[in-house]
Amino acid sequence: MAHSEGFQKLAADAKTRIKEISVDGLSALLEFRLKKEKKAE
Repeated sequence: MAHSEGFQKLAADAKTRIKEISVDGLSALLEFRLKKEKKAE
């Protein structure tokens, strides 16, 4: 049982990390696009 509990914690940590990475990636992408649009004006 201890093994599966550890695995569940790892899976939860991974999901949290993936969410954080995707949020960081989206904000970086938005900033990049905004900078490109400002240059185009």
